[in-house]
Amino acid sequence: MLEVVFLFVLGLIWIIFASVQDIRKTEVPNWLSFSLIIFAFGFRFFYGLFSESFVLFYQGLIGFGIFLILGNVFYYLKMFAGGDAKLMVALGAVLPLSESFSANLKIFGLFLFLFFLSGAIYGLVITLIISTRNFFKIVEAKEEKFQKDYHNLFTK
Repeated sequence: MLEVVFLFVLGLIWIIFASVQDIRKTEVPNWLSFSLIIFAFGFRFFYGLFSESFVLFYQGLIGFGIFLILGNVFYYLKMFAGGDAKLMVALGAVLPLSESFSANLKIFGLFLFLFFLSGAIYGLVITLIISTRNFFKIVEAKEEKFQKDYHNLFTK
């Protein structure tokens, strides 16, 4: 149980660092993603070595592979930037928290659902903030467009 808490906290710390970097510089550095992969696999390997069961390590490899595929799909569909995709791949090494493959698939599904839900909520909130800040500019632009379209409609 302690290994699950450690992996969860490890992933959470790296996500916080990546979020701060993304907000400050609009870029997630490669060292964040690669160091998370190294720490996660290193911990999983040594945990397997001392517990004499490498199931947790193998589950990390499987999660890494699944998220490598998902990260590349999202990157090439232009849903993610490169740093985001690499961080997602790194989280694939962290997220398999169970020794059961089916339980890990449920964790992956829940993670993806919460990931996209939080992204959608963030997008809506930012859209509302920007549109309320620029409300009068939007109204003015729409009014000019309406007048231009109205004029073009009756002058033809």
